[in-house]
Amino acid sequence: MRPPNEWPRIGPMPSLDARRPSRPTFLIECYWPGVTERDFHDHVDTLDSLVPRGAANAAGPVVHVGSTLVVEDEVILSLFHAPGVDQLRVLLAARSVAPDRILVVTAVRGRRDEPGLRA
Repeated sequence: MRPPNEWPRIGPMPSLDARRPSRPTFLIECYWPGVTERDFHDHVDTLDSLVPRGAANAAGPVVHVGSTLVVEDEVILSLFHAPGVDQLRVLLAARSVAPDRILVVTAVRGRRDEPGLRA
């Protein structure tokens, strides 16, 4: 028996959503030539502001899990939990964020009690 789905679904979802008991994780890729540390932190603030805004409330629960700046590639990678890609696109567009790619990914959190890998 499947656990009840506690997250509302609005609009059409990718087929993967229907098979998961929880919200999928999405990787957002933004190529930004000349990006600076300040640009990155401002961008992350924008992503963090998605959820409390009215547009986010209308689209359903979306959580910005975290972001990483890949300095050499001038790319910002961000992880989100969302009910579906359509909801995520609506929220990103509402904050003028235009990702180059949105991918469904599987993310696993590392163990906090384990020391870092040693060479």
